[in-house]
Amino acid sequence: MPILRWLRSAAALYTIPLIAFYEYIVLSGEFEFLSDNFLAATVLATSGTVVAATPVCAAAGAWEGYRLRRGGVREVPSARSTPTVILWSLFPVLIAAAVSMAFSFALVLPRATGSPGPLDAAIVVLALLVICAWTVTGLAAGRFLHPALGVPILLVGLWFWMAYPDALEPFWLRHMTGSNLGHCCETHSTFDRRALYSQALVALGVLAAGYLIWSFRGRTRWALTSGALTVVAVITGAATLIQGMGPEAERPRTSGLVCKTQENISICLWREREKRIDDVAPPILSAAHGISAATGRPLPATVTEGPADGNRSWRFRAAPGSTESQLRFALAGLMPSSPPKGCEDGEGQLAYEPLGGWLGVKAGVDKDEIAQRIGQDNVAIVKEVLRRSASYQRTWFERNERALTQCGVKPFDLRSRSGKGGSP
Repeated sequence: MPILRWLRSAAALYTIPLIAFYEYIVLSGEFEFLSDNFLAATVLATSGTVVAATPVCAAAGAWEGYRLRRGGVREVPSARSTPTVILWSLFPVLIAAAVSMAFSFALVLPRATGSPGPLDAAIVVLALLVICAWTVTGLAAGRFLHPALGVPILLVGLWFWMAYPDALEPFWLRHMTGSNLGHCCETHSTFDRRALYSQALVALGVLAAGYLIWSFRGRTRWALTSGALTVVAVITGAATLIQGMGPEAERPRTSGLVCKTQENISICLWREREKRIDDVAPPILSAAHGISAATGRPLPATVTEGPADGNRSWRFRAAPGSTESQLRFALAGLMPSSPPKGCEDGEGQLAYEPLGGWLGVKAGVDKDEIAQRIGQDNVAIVKEVLRRSASYQRTWFERNERALTQCGVKPFDLRSRSGKGGSP
């Protein structure tokens, strides 16, 4: 058959506008949450492609499978091997998948301009593997199902498989589908490779099951049984890899920092934000001096976006587009430790916002910024504390910090005399 006539007869190519439209709907609402790194852009683009293209490509695979069945391809001797027949039949579907992936990146990458690369090739390859695996499974379904039944079953069933586990517990279920929730990762975190391995294992298992079901020339029952056992085995193995994972497929990042030393203090940013280091350093150094003077703590050797111990190193975040006041609060707001988990009374958490607001004042944060962050009731508490002596304020800080970090310690003096809010 001439190539052009063969391509014109391929139903998959006519689905490309539908996939592209759905991708636009899926991705357009996520652009504002895109972090300033190419890993986040890669995950967003591949996730949009997997969710939009996988059900459609699998349904197109079922259509092609039925065409081959109707043509008696499996019943007559063939000069071509089974893999060649499958690949040639599904080639237009794979073209649709590749075009869909390119369209997703065309939508996402302009929003990621300025973020250093390269893209995470493993995530791109995995997304294409997931689409190919379900496409082959669709081809196998076409061996048994008429398109009037097989196409809607695959469209609806795979859409649920991609979307519904995100709302289910245990959380590890969502890490097997390949959709990756549509996001990962903020600049201070990185993709948990266990999820990647789990998705690859499931995709390879689905691919193998689809191939077995299509190519098995014995009884139908044995073909279906061999495919089902393959899927059960790989899902069991994949679940073992990701047992205990939380709702997000990410973990804290520990490398990729760029540092600059000023006034004997190293200011460290993620390499994605290296160009901002000269603008970030002055307000962060000023905030560190103010917090040190107020709390009596020695100045740290390092102020970093990476891991910090709270003593010799302090942590902050230089979020994209943050103002000088927001940078100062990024240091002050992360200084109070989060309340410990498992405390029965939970009273210590009441000190978190007042303590963060007081530290914000000492760090030189704008008053309106503080009020916006902690609320007027907590502003009134901070205002009352600021009227006291420096020694009282230091005692207030130390006792409330203990309430935050130790169970059973009650917050100290979280009352305002007036009961009214105001600027600190």
